[in-house]
Amino acid sequence: MGSRKVPSKEIQPTCRRRPRFPERWQLGQPDLVVTLPQGYTLPAEGKDVYRNFVFPIPVPSLQYVKGVEFLPGNAKVVHHAFINVDETRQSRRLAERQNPPGFDGMELPGKRRHARWTVFGLATGQDPLLLIGGPLVGPAREHRFGSSTAHAPLRQTGGRSTHRRVLFTDRAPTNIPFRVALKCFELDIPAGADSYAVEQSYVLPVDLNILRVSTHAHYLGKEMQGYAVLPTGEKKWLIWIRNWDFNWQGDYQYTRPQFCPKGTRLVMHYTYDNSTNNVHNPNQPPKQVRYGLATTDEMGELWFQVVAASKGERDLLAKDYFSYLVRVTIDFDNFRLRLDPENVAAHTRLGRTMHQMGKLPEAKAHLFIGCPDQAGRRRRRITNWPCSISRWSNGRRRSRNSGP
Repeated sequence: MGSRKVPSKEIQPTCRRRPRFPERWQLGQPDLVVTLPQGYTLPAEGKDVYRNFVFPIPVPSLQYVKGVEFLPGNAKVVHHAFINVDETRQSRRLAERQNPPGFDGMELPGKRRHARWTVFGLATGQDPLLLIGGPLVGPAREHRFGSSTAHAPLRQTGGRSTHRRVLFTDRAPTNIPFRVALKCFELDIPAGADSYAVEQSYVLPVDLNILRVSTHAHYLGKEMQGYAVLPTGEKKWLIWIRNWDFNWQGDYQYTRPQFCPKGTRLVMHYTYDNSTNNVHNPNQPPKQVRYGLATTDEMGELWFQVVAASKGERDLLAKDYFSYLVRVTIDFDNFRLRLDPENVAAHTRLGRTMHQMGKLPEAKAHLFIGCPDQAGRRRRRITNWPCSISRWSNGRRRSRNSGP
């Protein structure tokens, strides 16, 4: 199914029924239930909390995952959760240092990765994820699930014990999906703006089929458009949400895969309302809002779950998409430096990126400006990396220490 070509037509995603939220599982009896070992108590006041939990996966052999369902202990405080897979022990070691086990933040250990066979794990208003229409599944081994969960404080404190339900199948995947995400980080929404628009796009390096689509923004989101511009110039709608509601988020599986040939440009076009006309605006009176993880900040994301025709084309897609992410990251850090030339985090990430790309002079300019230059002048150092690792000679570093 993954490589079958579906004729492209103008589509409008079918509206689903209003989801029901029973107290127990919606998909029937699970093959495996993974439970949070210890409840987590959310403070009654304060900012949003991003908490990472680690769940062992007690399976004796290779299994293929067909479906995943989340059952929050307190659905009033859990907004969304992502599934990550850690084939190392880094997440477990980090989580065991705290009581209850876990760790805060969105920065994940280096070798932990998103499960690319999912779009989202859990979001407000979303139905459970069950992969239908073919055995497009992901493998589960003797690893550990890492769940990155966002919580919104309430007026009362409550403990929670979250469960993850997993469905397995004996059928091996015919093709492994890949997740393509369009993200706009350069958000700078003026107070009072009622139609602030942003756009992001990505050109496909291979033919592929789109299986699922999902959108994400916060309270200022107004209208979400996702479409494809085919090599012929034809515009093909993939999703259009005319009245965004932060409290009703989900992902959508097409009734049939949407084929997009090589050279197609996937486009995300979002509009935001930061005026008093927006009843969901958390700031009254409105104030300037930029990109950030807190719900009082803003985000713009459009996710696609896709399949290529072969493993070789999937690998080509992965390589090209990584290059695209690097460009987006560089643009974002340059944007942050235009807003604040003294932004340490932006300088640090830009320097690391340039170092990984082999652009050593550019990396040095951002990372190691605290060491004496050739004229003996000392400049302010913005990172905590030691000066000994910043020595370059003929374009090469003298130390083997590559830093964090």
